[in-house]
Amino acid sequence: MLGLCFGSEGEALAIAARINAIHDRVHGRLPEAAGLFAAGTAYSAHDPALLTWVHATLLVMNLRVYELFVAPVRAEDKDRYCAEAAAIEGHLGIPEGHLPRTFGELQRYVDGSLASGEILVTDVARTLARKIVYPDAPRVAAPALGLMRAITLGLLPPPIRDGYGFPWTTRHEGVLRLSAGLVRRLLPLTPPWVRYWPAARAALRATNRSGCPLHIFHGRS
Repeated sequence: MLGLCFGSEGEALAIAARINAIHDRVHGRLPEAAGLFAAGTAYSAHDPALLTWVHATLLVMNLRVYELFVAPVRAEDKDRYCAEAAAIEGHLGIPEGHLPRTFGELQRYVDGSLASGEILVTDVARTLARKIVYPDAPRVAAPALGLMRAITLGLLPPPIRDGYGFPWTTRHEGVLRLSAGLVRRLLPLTPPWVRYWPAARAALRATNRSGCPLHIFHGRS
């Protein structure tokens, strides 16, 4: 993601090619029924519908995290973010115009997908998610993992979180809000070399030198 957002155009294209190569290996047929999809339904990571869902969830989550832990985002900036991120379409084999160009389109697409019944948490997904959310780790890491768990689960839409079977109480909500408030207060005091990724700092320097705005994915100013 850092390379797609902040790398040169050549670097971004190389990363897109690597993503496509990974997707080449992800295909098959469902061994059992999953919601609206019957057993034997073919799937492929190159399916534009699946790629669109992954893209949309990344945009939604990035904006949600930023607004929770950093600051509100203006409506016009949300629209610009969606429009610039859609530039990846052709490089992943997604038909032009398939990805949402505005935040309103993004919201309508995600809400419609969740309401359609297409998005379902299967038993396999629950097994994998539990291994990720509750990893094997030394006991000394428990407090940090607990905080990360609260943030991860708190950012999920409630129907998806319930589908995974993860508990969510007012205590969990309190931990999430407390951590977000603490981060928002500390960020202004954090030096840039800690606050920003090296790739982002390098892209910002290049943008300042050229005097042109930085664009997502194109990687050029």
